[in-house]
Amino acid sequence: MWKETFLQYLRDSTLQISYLQEAISLKHQHLPKTIYKYRGDNSYSRDNLFNDTIWLASPESYNDPFDCLLSFSAAGMSAAFEKGLIDPFVTGYHLEISPEKVNEAKLSARPLETLSQNITSDGKPGQNPRQIAEFISRTAPKHIQTTVDFLQTLRSNMKLCSFSTVPDSILMWSHYSSNHQGFCIEYDIRKFAPRDAFLKNLCPVVYSKDVFDLTTWAEALVTGKREEFNGLFPFLAVLQKFEGWAYENEWRYLQFQDALNPDRARGVPTPSRVLLGAKMPESNKSELLEICQAKKISVWQMHVSYSKYELQELPLSP
Repeated sequence: MWKETFLQYLRDSTLQISYLQEAISLKHQHLPKTIYKYRGDNSYSRDNLFNDTIWLASPESYNDPFDCLLSFSAAGMSAAFEKGLIDPFVTGYHLEISPEKVNEAKLSARPLETLSQNITSDGKPGQNPRQIAEFISRTAPKHIQTTVDFLQTLRSNMKLCSFSTVPDSILMWSHYSSNHQGFCIEYDIRKFAPRDAFLKNLCPVVYSKDVFDLTTWAEALVTGKREEFNGLFPFLAVLQKFEGWAYENEWRYLQFQDALNPDRARGVPTPSRVLLGAKMPESNKSELLEICQAKKISVWQMHVSYSKYELQELPLSP
């Protein structure tokens, strides 16, 4: 339940009132003691292990197209934009339209188009309010779509590294560690310096059957209600994932950038353990043992249980 409270702090934050510190404080109370990175056994994974780094990648490279999806309703944003123009439009042109009709226009999908049907005044030459209302209603969706396209680019500016809180997931070993032939790296959270941004930006994933709709916050952006805008909305998209992935027990390290930059490595403390896959070839095993022994990292071997659907871990070296 605490994860929902954590997300609610983020949802309720605006530029006027932020609950980010409350969210971070709550999260720190529930940080896992250890996190795990499942890896295929290849040169990139070994390089990260040898150099004490993790790899930060854009969600564009992830296997799930819904991952970190920034979901906006362009139609909803356009309607909100037009709705915000109704009162200034009626007042500015001194239109004699009943409050009921004005409210009807505000509640419609195309507020200015609906309003224009109740405008009888021609206004000043070159300033026909009906024509202007129709023109804005006709062109607004295109401009709103431009805003949506810009907001979507923020997905490419994210850099993530995903971890799990469990080292013995049969599915994780199958999907992310080369069918149990790879390895899994354990990181001890206590080894990170208290002021390391890693701890601040390491967050839990919440699983759901619904895509998280960010339209409400985007509407505040296009209607000029800056005080209601939630600058944390990218976090909300990044930290919610399809419930079918719940078995991953995922935590994510997040970085947001102002511009599109290449994927890159980031330094982390030396791992506390490395667990070798149950089907890792002996030649690979000896090479990884050599790397870990040089770095004084404890090595464990995963074994298949023949009585249950589970993996068991046993030490190979201190």
